[in-house]
Amino acid sequence: MSRFEQLQSVLDEILRTFDLDKLLRSIVENLQKLGFDRAGVFLIDEDRQVAQGTWGVDEDGKLERISEQEFPADLLTSREGYYVVGEEVLKEKLSIDASELFLEIGEEEKFRQLFGYMPPCPGYYKRVELGDNFSFPIVVENKTIGSIAVDDHISHRHINEEDAQLLSMFVSLAGIAIQNADQHTKRMQAEEEIRRRNRELREINELGFKLNQQTSIDDVIKTLWEGSWSNEILGYNFCSIGLVEGDYLSFKTGTLEDSEYKLVEGFRIKIGEGPTGHAVAIRKTIVCQDVTREPRHISVPIGADETLAELVVPLKSGERVIGVLDIHRNEKNCFSEDDVALAETLARHIAAALGRAEVFEKLRDSEEMYRALVQASPDAIIMSDLTGKIVQANPRAAELAKVEGESELIGLNSFDFIAQKDQDRARENLEKTLRDGFVRDVEYTCIRTDGTQFPAELSASLIRNTAGEPVAFVGIIKDITERKEFEEQLLQKQKLEAVGELAGGIAHDFNNILTGITGYASLMMMQMEESHPFYNAVKTIQDAGNRAAELTQQLLGFARGGKYLVQPVNLNDSVENVLQLTKETFDRAIDIETNLDENLSFTEGDSGQLEQVLLNLCLNARDAMPAGGKLTIETSNVTLDENYARIHLDIEAGKYVLVQVTDTGMGMSSEVKQRIFEPFFSTKEVGTGMGLAMVYGIVKNHNGVINVYSEIGKGSTFKIYLPALEKEIAEEGAKIEEESPRGSESILLVDDEEHVRNVGKAILESLGYRVYLANSGIEACKIYGEKRDEIELVLLDIVMPEISGKETYRRLRKIASDVRVVLVSGYSINDGVREILNEGAMDFLQKPFDVKEFASIIRKALDSS
Repeated sequence: MSRFEQLQSVLDEILRTFDLDKLLRSIVENLQKLGFDRAGVFLIDEDRQVAQGTWGVDEDGKLERISEQEFPADLLTSREGYYVVGEEVLKEKLSIDASELFLEIGEEEKFRQLFGYMPPCPGYYKRVELGDNFSFPIVVENKTIGSIAVDDHISHRHINEEDAQLLSMFVSLAGIAIQNADQHTKRMQAEEEIRRRNRELREINELGFKLNQQTSIDDVIKTLWEGSWSNEILGYNFCSIGLVEGDYLSFKTGTLEDSEYKLVEGFRIKIGEGPTGHAVAIRKTIVCQDVTREPRHISVPIGADETLAELVVPLKSGERVIGVLDIHRNEKNCFSEDDVALAETLARHIAAALGRAEVFEKLRDSEEMYRALVQASPDAIIMSDLTGKIVQANPRAAELAKVEGESELIGLNSFDFIAQKDQDRARENLEKTLRDGFVRDVEYTCIRTDGTQFPAELSASLIRNTAGEPVAFVGIIKDITERKEFEEQLLQKQKLEAVGELAGGIAHDFNNILTGITGYASLMMMQMEESHPFYNAVKTIQDAGNRAAELTQQLLGFARGGKYLVQPVNLNDSVENVLQLTKETFDRAIDIETNLDENLSFTEGDSGQLEQVLLNLCLNARDAMPAGGKLTIETSNVTLDENYARIHLDIEAGKYVLVQVTDTGMGMSSEVKQRIFEPFFSTKEVGTGMGLAMVYGIVKNHNGVINVYSEIGKGSTFKIYLPALEKEIAEEGAKIEEESPRGSESILLVDDEEHVRNVGKAILESLGYRVYLANSGIEACKIYGEKRDEIELVLLDIVMPEISGKETYRRLRKIASDVRVVLVSGYSINDGVREILNEGAMDFLQKPFDVKEFASIIRKALDSS
């Protein structure tokens, strides 16, 4: 078989070989079969721009891989279209001392002169002592893809023209075979790449599915590092997840230790710093192919000491960047576009899972918060179906219903807890809730399981399903017992205050009238002998006026018209003083018992008024026990807390003195209890109805509280709380002298009532004084301005039209700062009177007054310095 026939057989074989590596090896083996001592195939690596060895024959003629052999690719590509002649030929044929000679296309004749035949194709021809070296470029579609080299260094024969032509044909067809094998290999690689990508995507989807099953952020990250999922997909040396927490990234790192992934926490990077922080700031992927040239790179303290390349992908949940996927490799320039795309795909799954877990955690927190709020709510909360059957309840609902636990309410109907009188209204509100979606602040009387009732306020809302259909009601029930009691107290207080104002006004007017009656009676009696035929009649008038004055004094007590004498009072002494009266006057069938605290604190007050309070309560208790019984008086120190103060008007938390009066009498109905402190209200056939009204006014005027507890047939208890004193205060007020002193000074009497002015003038003149009269504050200021050197005392009424006594006093002080003023009023001492006394007024005289009291106070004022 000729060599060219043999070439045809060889070419058939290599053209049927599509495995590139096998083809390259076959090329070298078949060149040996074609008679060449040694051969080698080089292919150009375009990325590195070198001609890389593949297969060749060593010096012993054995086949070997020659991948370590390479030379610059431009030695092939820059010489296309030239003949390169080696130095041995040049020296032998042309006696030229040069390493190589390049002959262009068209200079083939010179080549023939040198080698003895025409060149079959452009290439590298070299003759050395060991033999000839031939190297032909592999050109496919005008592109050099490598070269095939042969030599005869083993047989030491020269390669002739037939060899060159044979080699040229072989290289030409081998190039086609290499191209076909390369395309086949690339196609197979592409198919494998597609299979690999599909496998990776399938693995990512499976991992994403597992991640999305997690309901907490920690579980998402834990799942990410389980097994080899993430490393097989990403091929990292170190990987971590950083989560945005405020202005920082907090890293939860998966690090490889003894082939097991462990979670490491605690490393933080400020957003904007390093590749990770910068990726969050710009919301884009960052690829660092060489971290040694990346000034922003920050070394992670655990597991990434040998990092040379870093890939950072932001984790986006909606419009928010919630963290980063940070991938490290210990090799430079190792991240391909496919790597980036794959990491971004995985990052989307991680971000979606983290976002979903975040929602679950917030929902869980919200549910726990809602559950805690419902469980701890001070109001009852129930959920019922559309028929009213309870399906859920909180502890407060069970407490209000008086059952052991919430479970006992399940299945009961909510309407069973509403009083019969409110049932129709409750069903109307149910329909309203179905129609409008809610009702607010509806009041009902509710019934507990033990049959007791309480006032309640209900708000209800309609619950719909996702289709918008009504499915249930949720109701909030507030026990408003305290509020109702407070409202009743407020209503009672306002009513008593209104009646008090009326009573005070009436008492004031009566006192003005009585001043004329008792004043003239006193004046007439001073001028009569007891044997005078009208003496007894005048005395009867005076006594009746005094009794009327006592009644008006009770009205003023109810109207909180003031305290007469303020001093530290020990209520134990007050009780003892009252008992001296009751023991002598009460029926022996009434047993009186006391329980007095020996360490009882003092209170500030008027001892006379407080004894009057105790006496009235004892009299009230006596009248409630006509057939006898037991009367108990107790005293003690108590502390009222904020809860008590919250539900009782006009009292503050603090220390108080308690006096308690209890009887075993007939008791009172709730209707009577609501009215017992009203003036003139009485359940007795006799009496004025002012006793308890006066008690109420005096206690309130002492900044105290009075409560009554009573049931028909079970007696009554009155509790009075008065503020306790830490230390005693100086006694106020003045004691009335018994004498009726006289004088000759000039006195200005100011009162808007004519009969008061007249009787006052008559009394003063009978005592020797000179008197000027004024019917208003304006006239008083005018007279005093004119006569101030003469007038030594002003008797000033407090309640007057135009300008009040207070304003008149201040104007008189502007005329003369040392003016002497005694205040006069049909009211007793109150805050307004005390204010003027504190400003410098000398004393107070209450209408109606008798001559001795009148004379004594005037003389005392005139004699003061």
